[in-house]
Amino acid sequence: MKRSIFLALLFAFVSSVVWAADMKEIIDKIEKKHAQAKNSLTSIKIVSETVTNLGESKIVMRGVVYQKGNKIRSENEPIETSADIPKEYLQKTVTVFDGKDLWIMSPAGTQRIPMALGDVEKLKPLDDLSWLTNYTKYMNLKGEEVVDGQPCYVISISKPSEMVLYLDKESLEWVKSEQEINGDKMVVERKDFRSLPGVAGVSIPYRILIFMNGEKIAETTVKDVEVNPSIPDTLFVVKISSPPSPEEKNKEEAGSSKGTWDKLKELAK
Repeated sequence: MKRSIFLALLFAFVSSVVWAADMKEIIDKIEKKHAQAKNSLTSIKIVSETVTNLGESKIVMRGVVYQKGNKIRSENEPIETSADIPKEYLQKTVTVFDGKDLWIMSPAGTQRIPMALGDVEKLKPLDDLSWLTNYTKYMNLKGEEVVDGQPCYVISISKPSEMVLYLDKESLEWVKSEQEINGDKMVVERKDFRSLPGVAGVSIPYRILIFMNGEKIAETTVKDVEVNPSIPDTLFVVKISSPPSPEEKNKEEAGSSKGTWDKLKELAK
């Protein structure tokens, strides 16, 4: 998925030194928070529903995400749809990161997905800012802003993708992100954070809103959360008949170049 580049905010030499020191402090706090959470959190299961608006039509998806250590499994299945939605968009899909590769499985088959650095972390319901540590030199602390009544750090990031993140100053959870996708401005807002029982200092958003060019196109609501459930390792095993040939691999990568938002835009036309 192509992303437009945001204009860099230029600081005077003295200002940049101050911001750099603050940025390091923020990253250090995030790392400390994640390290503490790992002592009491080994796995999680989250059930949610997502309503996606496609013009006058809509799709309601039931989602289940499992995370065990660094492995992730995400299951999505339509439970309510408008009559005019093509059947190809109404299939159950399963996305798995097995610790090494990212896969998507559907009735059409199993496919390895080429991924950019940071893509896996975006799938995580927990520890989804761990990738920041590797990209501190591509980040700038632009200042502070109040979001939903909470003071936030405003951070611009140029890699692994162009975006602006808003981090709650107290909880260090990201509550808002902004980026451009194929010339469209996408804003993600995370709300209604609730603490996880038995896991000090860790909370998750129970509502996630996605806006495109100022219009809300999707809303996710968390329905159930299980902390430290017993998750079998077999959930993260992907079975394929044989490794893809170079020709098949090129075909897969070409087919994966069109992102979810591109497909939704086509449906909404």
